[in-house]
Amino acid sequence: MRDRMQLDAGVRRASIVALAMMLVLGAGQRLANGASAPDSPIADAAMKGDRDEVKKLLAKGERVSAAQGDGMTALHWAAERGDSALTMLLLAAHADVKATTRIGHYTPLAIASRTASTPVVKALLAAGSDANALTENGVSPLHLAAAGGSAEIASALIARGANVNAKEPAWGQTPLIFAASANRAEVIRVLLKGGADASIHTAQVNLTEDGAREQAAIRKRNAVLVSFEPEKHRDSTKKADSVRTDTTRADSAAQGARAGRGGRAAAPQPKGPFTATQIQAAIDSGRAVLMSNGPLTGPGFTEQVDTINGGVQGYVGSVGGVGGLSALHHAARDGNIEAAVALLDGGAKINDESGVDHSTPLLVAVINGQFDLARILVSRGADPNIPGTSGITPLYAALNTQWAPRTRFPQPQSIQTKTTGYLELMDQLIAAGANPNARLKTQPWYFSFNNCGNANCGLENIDGTTVFWRAAYALDVDAMRLLMKAGADPSIPSQKAPPPPR
Repeated sequence: MRDRMQLDAGVRRASIVALAMMLVLGAGQRLANGASAPDSPIADAAMKGDRDEVKKLLAKGERVSAAQGDGMTALHWAAERGDSALTMLLLAAHADVKATTRIGHYTPLAIASRTASTPVVKALLAAGSDANALTENGVSPLHLAAAGGSAEIASALIARGANVNAKEPAWGQTPLIFAASANRAEVIRVLLKGGADASIHTAQVNLTEDGAREQAAIRKRNAVLVSFEPEKHRDSTKKADSVRTDTTRADSAAQGARAGRGGRAAAPQPKGPFTATQIQAAIDSGRAVLMSNGPLTGPGFTEQVDTINGGVQGYVGSVGGVGGLSALHHAARDGNIEAAVALLDGGAKINDESGVDHSTPLLVAVINGQFDLARILVSRGADPNIPGTSGITPLYAALNTQWAPRTRFPQPQSIQTKTTGYLELMDQLIAAGANPNARLKTQPWYFSFNNCGNANCGLENIDGTTVFWRAAYALDVDAMRLLMKAGADPSIPSQKAPPPPR
């Protein structure tokens, strides 16, 4: 579920990406209309893996580091193909080990680390490659090696001074978190031995603030585009927007609220056409607002919900934020048993709580249907009574995950491939001291997507319910018997949420 939330942030930026694509297409059209492609015969031959042709071209005096249009040199292609013989041939001809691609700023070392080409990595490091050279997205070769799964490459990079706790700027993920997400147990052991800090959590994002900044960026971008329109065009745009605003006011205040304007006049919308330079200027202005850390001015955040296609009103406020996960949380979410065991053996805190909703790795594993890993965590001493912010515990989550409707999307399906059954896990949790009478404080945000036992669906509100209440709602007699034997109180009712203020 957290992954989907993180992806949502990228989806909300799609309008800016669409404008960027217009620039890319324009550049492609100029190339098709006669602009010459870069002259890079050695890179072209290396791309095909043709060493003999590379030797001939080197003998003729062709430039060894001449790059293709996207910045790929022959050495990049040798790294991509994992061709150590070609790599040595190019290095002997003094190929530039620090060359970066135009798209992404990848060095040959970064590519070799990603493709787990150990001999190539060692040759590049010996030739002076920078073990800490970052891609355009701030990812280091060690990040890529961690995801690629080569413990030998990770060791080589660390020996050359790679920062074992380097954080990529988007979410602050370290190489250890990359390795945990990809279930690279051997790499995890190397990283921990090299000084990796398992207590580092990813960055936290407040969704309301994030949404306000994105909407401010869109307003800025549109305002810049409108400023490029002819004066006559801008006048007609203002008149059209004024008519639409008057109509909205005449309809009702409710319609104005649904439109996300709250009765205010709508900002003029750009119509174009615009030149590539103008579009780029608008994109840059919007990006400057998006990336700024300063205070925002304007109307703030207006939640716009597509309820027809499954959107839930108030979703952003109920979620609050995303991120704040450790490497062990990442392993737990994906059910990566080998990675989790390696982290625990290396000293990771088994009851570490996430930064946003205080979920433990055990709770994260159970919510996502990773019952096999959850069982291991309990056997290793995980506390079954640490709740998330909503009050949900692993015991409640185990039952709920079993009975959450499979037809609702998104819905974790990992439970269907596990050997540990939900009753077996519940029994283990109870044996470890789980409280069968713990009550939810409020409805967890993800229930809007995978349950119908709440006010959103018009049935029951689950605030204040216990796991026994949830078992009774599911008509699960076996679970009810198990819970009664453990001391569950069947008389504890749900708590109806107070009505919203008028």
